[in-house]
Formats: sequence, C-alpha cells, structure tokens
Amino acid sequence: MACLGLWTAALAGLSACSQQDSSSTAGSPTSSPTTSVSPTKTPPTKGTHGAGPSESPPAPASVKPVIRDGVRPHPSISAKPQPFDRPVTYPDGVKLAVTGIHQGRVTGQGPGVVAGPKTTFDLRFTNGSNQAISLDQVVPTAEFGSPARLARPVYDDRTQDFATTVKPGATATATYAFSIPKDELSHVVIHLDFDGRHVAATFRGSAS
Repeated sequence: MACLGLWTAALAGLSACSQQDSSSTAGSPTSSPTTSVSPTKTPPTKGTHGAGPSESPPAPASVKPVIRDGVRPHPSISAKPQPFDRPVTYPDGVKLAVTGIHQGRVTGQGPGVVAGPKTTFDLRFTNGSNQAISLDQVVPTAEFGSPARLARPVYDDRTQDFATTVKPGATATATYAFSIPKDELSHVVIHLDFDGRHVAATFRGSAS
C-alpha cells in the first residue's frame, strides 16, 4: 500500500484514503509526492487521522499538482469533472470511474483512531492510451459541505491503493475512504492526482 504514505504526505493541506472497519498499515514510497502545503510524516495504521469531521480544515480554493521527485509538474491533459455515476475521460483514452460508494462507521480503538462516519469509494482506472502509466504516487483528496472542508482519510484492512503500473489497454482498481458527516454527503468533491501529465480527475455531487 505504498500510496497511502504518499497520500498522507499531502494530508497537511489536502488528502484522503480507504474502506471498512479493520486495521492496515501504510507504506512509505522512496519518493513521496506532496501538495502545496507542508507534508506530514507517517500515517496512523487504522481509523481516521487526527480530528473528527467537525474539526476538518477548510479546503483550499484550488488543488495544485502534486510535487513528485522534488518537481511540481505542469499537467497538460485535462478532463471535465463528472458526477460520481459517470467516468472522467481524458482525450488520450485514460478513464477513471467510481464503481461503488458505501457508508459505514469507524469502530476501531487505539491511538489515532476517531470513531465516526466513513464513506468508501471504489475506483477503476482504465488505460486507453498508448503508453504505460505509473500509479505508484496517486494522491486523492476529498472535500465536503459549503463552504468546502477537507475530509479526513480513513485507513483499515479494506483500503487499497492503485500502487501499480497500468499497461495500455489494462485496468487497475483502488479503494479510498473518508470521514464525511452524513448531513454533508450531498456536497462531496473527490480529486485524484495520479501522474504528472494528467490534470487531477474530479468527481462531484451526492455521495449518499
């Protein structure tokens, strides 16, 4: 689960991750991407990270490309944001789709665990381009409410990052989860920054 470490490096300003109610450890990549804010270090092994949803920080006005290997890229391939029931499709054939949304609760105990609601997103990446795409440094971000606030990531044994390279014509799946208040599920935005050439895929709408 190399990408959980990457994704948490972005948590100081944006981030998120996982599914269901158990525990799992997050790995650390050799080159961690970061967002425009100061990165944190090691994520907790289970439950939500830090404060509950009511204490989530305000979301930034925009999500900047993730810094990878010390360089902030300038992605040039963009796609229109979509509701959760439609895929985000890029002109080169790359496609991201939300294949399932599930509601649950964090029930674990221990340091770093905050009991509360959990919304899990199942994702499928399809590489319709003519070259392989590395998904070893995917950084997901979730926002909820109006004004928008950052949703806290949730980690457990059902969490799964892409953490692979997808060849042309192949697919890959991942699962991320966030702590989102039930009364805010009608206003949710997910950003998935998956490489330096594509602008982050964005899904928005109701996640209930």
